[in-house]
Amino acid sequence: MTIIKSERLLRRIPKCLRHNSRWFVTEPRGDPDSVPHALYSAVTLEPLRYGNDRDYTILEWAIQAWEDHEHWFDGVACRVNHPVTVLYVQDCMTPRGHVTKEVREVIRRIGGYWERTRSGPDIQGILHLQERQERQESRGGIIAGHRVYLCSEGICKVTGDGVPGFMGDPMQTNQEAFSAIIREMTTKAAVEPAARQLKLFD
Repeated sequence: MTIIKSERLLRRIPKCLRHNSRWFVTEPRGDPDSVPHALYSAVTLEPLRYGNDRDYTILEWAIQAWEDHEHWFDGVACRVNHPVTVLYVQDCMTPRGHVTKEVREVIRRIGGYWERTRSGPDIQGILHLQERQERQESRGGIIAGHRVYLCSEGICKVTGDGVPGFMGDPMQTNQEAFSAIIREMTTKAAVEPAARQLKLFD
């Protein structure tokens, strides 16, 4: 697991997200690859109140809170809600640390910002979805032979460990290609928490 820190992280996260007040900090609980981490406001340093907009801040200030309390926190995360969505692709890294050819083709079509997750051989794409879906719930499925999870409401624990060649602007997400991927996914009424990065709130 690699988490880029400080100014490097600030520069790697797309500009359209840096100054958006949706950021907070995370506290490790047991296994660092487990879910959930404890979530804290970078403003109050109290447990995050998910629905309270005052508990969120811009990325720079969330990073500062993390650095000021490194003994306590282990990273930053952002709130995921419309129009920001996150697509997780599981077990798609080769032994040499590259994204598989089939998955690379999928994310090339979609665009957006892609990075390695905190959890082993998975990647996550922070994307922009212009139109609200009739059924806006998160969902799971299979794409290019890999399990995927679309998070439309929840959190995304960022790392800044970008996938080379795929660290674009979420605002430039190819809407037609993204919609096609959503349609292709095998929709479930409920998704088991196997993607490690899931909706954590009702």
